[in-house]
Amino acid sequence: MTIMQFMATKATTNSNPQAQGIYSLGFFIHNISRYCSTTTRGQLHPPCIALVLLCLLSGCASPSAANNKLRVENQALTEKIEQLNRQIETHHATIDALEKKAGNTLPSLPESRLNKLFTATGIQLGKLTSLQYPDAPTTNVEKLPILSVQVVPLDNDGQTLKAAGSFAFDLFDLEGQTPVSIGHFNFSTDESRACWFGQGLLYNYIFKCPLETKPAHSEILLRVIFTEELTGRQFKAEKKIK
Repeated sequence: MTIMQFMATKATTNSNPQAQGIYSLGFFIHNISRYCSTTTRGQLHPPCIALVLLCLLSGCASPSAANNKLRVENQALTEKIEQLNRQIETHHATIDALEKKAGNTLPSLPESRLNKLFTATGIQLGKLTSLQYPDAPTTNVEKLPILSVQVVPLDNDGQTLKAAGSFAFDLFDLEGQTPVSIGHFNFSTDESRACWFGQGLLYNYIFKCPLETKPAHSEILLRVIFTEELTGRQFKAEKKIK
């Protein structure tokens, strides 16, 4: 008994649907090979070979419904986790803002009202965040870098949000045993407003921070703190720059 005949026999006796499919495929290929052998005196004709390979590839390339369902469920869980993390960060920021306003007499909206508004729940640093080295006016002047920061607030759905607030930037050299501060920059709410770009492909803040010294090493760490003007919440983000 040949291998193809064995698979054909198993296709009729095995109760496993997946196994039946495999054995049925073997039975089908066995019949094709018998037809080709009878018409070409024991040699497989090229069209027969192509047909067999097509059957094999179509069977192997078919995506599993279970795998597709699992992939969709994993994606949904990932998005849910990200949303819950943003909510947790928002709650922590609210608590910090309330503690700072404990002795403040300025009126503020209750939390139930704020939840109905589009407010910031985090910030995101963009790909344009980098150190830039402009051309020096003369060859005798050292080229000092300019820190360019692309940052945008995010709402509770993780979408970009034009939210007013102040920014603080800290830059650290990471090559040593302990981080060394090489720059600190503050932008008030009014100053930040002038750094917003909302035309074309841009919808974010872009800040330019000239450094007074050149970093000693190639890898530095940027830390950003955004304080939303409406709620007083603070959100932080970090990014390594090379």
